Amino acid sequence: MIAVFLTAFSFYAYGDEIDYFPPLTKMPAHGITLTSPDEKGWFVSDPDGKGAYLLKVGPTKSETYAIVITMHSNNHIIKSDDELLDYVKRMNRGSSDRFKYRLTNEEFNRSHGVCFVSYYGLAEDHLAPQMPKGKEFALLEISGFYARHPDDPGLIIQVEYSYRYYPGHEDLDFKKKAEWVFKNAFFTKP
Repeated sequence: MIAVFLTAFSFYAYGDEIDYFPPLTKMPAHGITLTSPDEKGWFVSDPDGKGAYLLKVGPTKSETYAIVITMHSNNHIIKSDDELLDYVKRMNRGSSDRFKYRLTNEEFNRSHGVCFVSYYGLAEDHLAPQMPKGKEFALLEISGFYARHPDDPGLIIQVEYSYRYYPGHEDLDFKKKAEWVFKNAFFTKP
């Protein structure tokens, strides 16, 4: 698995000087281009050195929105929708002490062609960064897709939009915002 490729932008760890970039910025990555949401406050972050992603602070500093692109290179080429769906379920449903899943849903998205799976999930994050004292967990709402790249069948691209928050700070427009991000993602030559 290869982490996000947003090399055209400067990376700033959370808490350092933040370089915000304009809404509707094209963000090229390996095999895909995304457009940043039409909202102020998004910046590129790489706080743990494992790969950069877009981040936006939510209603409190410990609540965040994120957009992540991940490249999954496979030795085995996924040839069918069913193979991709099985792969997505294995990737999304791994168990850990940190996350307790309340809901996971993966389904084919035939409107985007063959080998395209959309997913949605809600999990309790028991080790959320910057968790306020007295909180047992944050909620992590996730929406995304996995797709076999049309020009490189060995490349699976994952795009994910998420919101980590505390009960009472739900975003009623979450699914609408996530869908906007996905509609503004376009495959490019890898």
